[in-house]
Amino acid sequence: MKYDKEIKQEVIKRYKMGESALSIAKDDYTPCSSTIHRWVNLVGVDRQIKKPIKFTNELKEEIIHLFEKGYNTIAIGKRIGCHPSTVGKFLRKKGIETRKNKINVTVQERKEICRLYKEEL
Repeated sequence: MKYDKEIKQEVIKRYKMGESALSIAKDDYTPCSSTIHRWVNLVGVDRQIKKPIKFTNELKEEIIHLFEKGYNTIAIGKRIGCHPSTVGKFLRKKGIETRKNKINVTVQERKEICRLYKEEL
């Protein structure tokens, strides 16, 4: 697909402001993240690389505390700056059972729910 100059400029601007390529790519009118990376490379923008987070004892205690207070792995990940799966792996490694999906639905049922939700918008 061919993207016009305005879209490219907007995408590059958002990337420069710190938004991730994956986040930008979620919009309907934007390309996939690999195309975004190619665009920013072509104009000489440095790629955003997150520094690995160091799991200090304080951070480990905070993760456990937040989880026990009812925060899910997504909220904890956003709060401490790492991926939710990293939080989940840490908790399971500590012997803490992470919450499962509360609603047991099939993939087909989930797709139908999403379709009906989008129709309401």
